Amino acid sequence: MSLLSALALLVPLTPLALGGQAAAAPPGSAAGQTVQARPAAPAPLSVVNPGFEQGRTGWQFTAGTGVATNYPHGAARLAYLDGGPGMKVSQTVTATGRGAYDISAWIATGGPNGRFTARVNGAVAGSQTLPSASNYRRHTLGRISLAPGDTLEIAFESGDLPLIPTSEPTSLGRIP
Repeated sequence: MSLLSALALLVPLTPLALGGQAAAAPPGSAAGQTVQARPAAPAPLSVVNPGFEQGRTGWQFTAGTGVATNYPHGAARLAYLDGGPGMKVSQTVTATGRGAYDISAWIATGGPNGRFTARVNGAVAGSQTLPSASNYRRHTLGRISLAPGDTLEIAFESGDLPLIPTSEPTSLGRIP
């Protein structure tokens, strides 16, 4: 199994409702009611092909990564990253308004140390180091703040796999 064997973004990237200010009840409304005034919400971020159902469309893939059908979560396809350093599947979107976003994905791994990362204008804004988990788990990067024109990179990255011996050597010998 590959290091990150499957990925699928969960929810549309819509800004979180962070509340508003209470205002006096307008004339003619029932007594004791208040109206919540909320600023206009920016448009949701548009992630192309969030579940990899259209193959590689919208995503950047480095060597050792791709799209497969062997162990998808809830649909027909998945993105995979082979084990070893330097592999990455990513997509960059541009914010059209101000907001704080939660970014969630279902991820299964074949080993530890992969990363689920969000970068805003190239700087890490949220990241999780992924444990080894052959079953899908939902991972969320929370409260990623964006302003109009900011670029958000959503990235799934491989890590260095540790070498774990499977048995003790029975003798020491010289390798010719």
